[in-house]
Amino acid sequence: RGPRLTRVGARASEAWIERWLAEPHAFRPDASMPALALDAAERADLAAYLSRLGGPTAPTRAARGSAESAILLEGAEAFQRIGCATCHTQEQLPLRELG
Repeated sequence: RGPRLTRVGARASEAWIERWLAEPHAFRPDASMPALALDAAERADLAAYLSRLGGPTAPTRAARGSAESAILLEGAEAFQRIGCATCHTQEQLPLRELG
């Protein structure tokens, strides 16, 4: 089980999320989050998407406008394709459990 991600962008920056996706066990050795087999672009797209969920964090990587929209769409698609929702549903742990 993972934390709810509906407002992760209010609590974590895009850069932090990207680092977490790369090496969750570097932040928290007992994390149940697996190390995902994502390339750098997929990880960046997913981090851009997640950082916008319920949060005011400013983009650090994506350009504004249509380029950003495309990146966010790719991130949303990756979220579904990778299966993130399998562990991160509405009934999960609060974000503070992330570590």
